[in-house]
Amino acid sequence: MTQPPADPTQDHQERENQPWAINIPGHAQRSDSPEYVHSRQTMNNMASQVSTLIYGQPPYEDHHGGGLWLKDAQGWFLVRNLVGMEWSSQFCMSPDVRVLTVDLQWVPIGEVRVGDHLAGFDEVIPFSGRRRWQRSVVERNEIISRPCYDLTFEDGTQVRASADHLWLACGPGGGVASWYRTDALVSRQGGARAVLKSVEPWEEDTSWEAGYLAAAFDGEGHLVHSVKGGGSGHGGGQNLALVFSQRDNEVYTEVVRCLKHLDYTFREDQRPDIRQVVISRRYEVLRFLGSIRPRRLLAKFQFEWLCQFNALGRVKITETVFVGDQPVAVVSTSSGTYIAEGLASHNCADPAKVDLIRQNAKRLYAAFPGAAQELGIQQLLDTPITDAAGVAQWTDSICNASVPLPTPAHTGVLPTGGGVHHYPSPITEIAFFKHDSFQLWVTDQQGNPVAVAPVSPPGSGDGRIHVLYATPGSDLADQVSQAEAQSQPFWRSRHSRDKPADSADVPTRREETCRVSCAARASCREGRDASGGCSSDDVLAEQFGGRQEAPFS
Repeated sequence: MTQPPADPTQDHQERENQPWAINIPGHAQRSDSPEYVHSRQTMNNMASQVSTLIYGQPPYEDHHGGGLWLKDAQGWFLVRNLVGMEWSSQFCMSPDVRVLTVDLQWVPIGEVRVGDHLAGFDEVIPFSGRRRWQRSVVERNEIISRPCYDLTFEDGTQVRASADHLWLACGPGGGVASWYRTDALVSRQGGARAVLKSVEPWEEDTSWEAGYLAAAFDGEGHLVHSVKGGGSGHGGGQNLALVFSQRDNEVYTEVVRCLKHLDYTFREDQRPDIRQVVISRRYEVLRFLGSIRPRRLLAKFQFEWLCQFNALGRVKITETVFVGDQPVAVVSTSSGTYIAEGLASHNCADPAKVDLIRQNAKRLYAAFPGAAQELGIQQLLDTPITDAAGVAQWTDSICNASVPLPTPAHTGVLPTGGGVHHYPSPITEIAFFKHDSFQLWVTDQQGNPVAVAPVSPPGSGDGRIHVLYATPGSDLADQVSQAEAQSQPFWRSRHSRDKPADSADVPTRREETCRVSCAARASCREGRDASGGCSSDDVLAEQFGGRQEAPFS
């Protein structure tokens, strides 16, 4: 690759020893903070002195995993703090960007106050594979200055956000949505990522037609709003509709005219001696309640009953313009998420909560004062974290950016590596202590990553496999979710593709040993030594799509 230009803020090109060139928009000079550079150097120096690390061999990347380096008579060793903090947890949006409240109003994010209730959603995909709407209470709001981009999306939406702000988006080729930084919304291959858009923002409508509809629906309308099927499944697990009932007269005719004039989608039903207007699309109901604001019906609306977080669409980024340091609102909420101009967005760290992490580290280092002195962190440990600057300093310090991980375990994406930045840590960390002969990651019949573990010890002849993780939204994830809802672990066997652990139709141990997933091939070999039986060539991966080779190397 060519060397970067002297002035990266100007549009330029980079070449990658290929016959094509990539147009790179002007951007901030990417540089690590002095704290992070120091932390990385210190971490690698200490890691090189430790022979008992289980994370793998160097070279190491510096994971913001909350590692605390201590020293006793045997030398340096590592423990983990309560939690680790990624740098991207810090920054947010321009103060004039509008966010959605639970009473269906759009307000500038710079004006929200502690205690306000915003519309949020699940930060992490539940095991069911479907995010849900969440009431998100504002815990902090502060204005700071950070490097920003002006973003334009294909539907015309424009927002200003810090370079590190996180968006729920899909890659250029689609797929399951993940969190991406602002400065990563356009990939280096030139593909534009698409951010999930849950709703289109609306303004409160003060027109004559809106006033007429508010009076008509408050007088002769009703809101259908309830949860069905435990809040999951088709339709998002809820019933939501607005119904206006009236005889076939001038009032009914005027309601229909007003709805058409304001571009609402609805249907008309005919009943004996009465006619009805029904608004049943979720977004149209929310827009009506939020912009028309009929007081009686709006009071009956229950935000929590929205249940499943369904995207209205996915909008691609079409332009990014670096605008330098700009004021941004640093907002923290209880759910970790909110809706900004209709787009699924992440919020920021709360200094009071980050300070609890500092306090925990301070108590631990009190037992190892020599380590704190050698690392030069006593002032950091003694200083309460009360603002964004304090959060930033802690985030990149050796007390947080300090866990040595090889690239596959840190930022790797399957099939080359299951990194903690892309997959749940309780699953990815199994790779650090499992038998080398066991394959943690396999694929399901749809080609999605699946994490599995053996039910019984090696040599037992029991070849069943417990499914620990299935790709959210996949068929297998639905099956696992159903088993977990019944408090049953989910495993695979030869005779039944979808079987919870207490099913009666259990094959013999040798049959299971010879017909398990490719993930258990090593377990089958070890079981063969103890119980006799098949050769490894007989092991069929029929439970995960019939593949006879481990899908990941």
